Amino acid sequence: MSDIIGYSRIVTDKEGKSSTKLFMRGTPRYEAGSRFKYTPPYIDFSYNNLVDAISEAIDKQAEEDGEQYFTNEKSNLYQDTTKELNFDDIIGKCNSLIKSMLDNYSELGVFDKYYQPRITQIIERYLGRGQIQLSKETPSE
Repeated sequence: MSDIIGYSRIVTDKEGKSSTKLFMRGTPRYEAGSRFKYTPPYIDFSYNNLVDAISEAIDKQAEEDGEQYFTNEKSNLYQDTTKELNFDDIIGKCNSLIKSMLDNYSELGVFDKYYQPRITQIIERYLGRGQIQLSKETPSE
């Protein structure tokens, strides 16, 4: 989803002076548009002009529809679960899984040579070197 699909091009006026315009309304010649009802058809293309045009369009729409539909608050469609996570519980579960892998593969020598180095590498990459020590002991519950 985007707020504006613009088409920019250099335009030469009657005096031969050229400037870059950003077109924010579509024509049969090019695709452009805006989700804001009151954006102008085009502006002189600069960051400040674009910000001003969007700001004015939002203000006009707010006047028409009412302020209750407009907010500066950020919204996120995804639930933040990080507050519910307990690091010690997660590490305990990981250690239990690692211990069960060790028990299942130790007689073959697969765990020590194949899995343990990879698990250590992943933990060091994502949690930081030295953050977690892998051991053959059962984790404390």
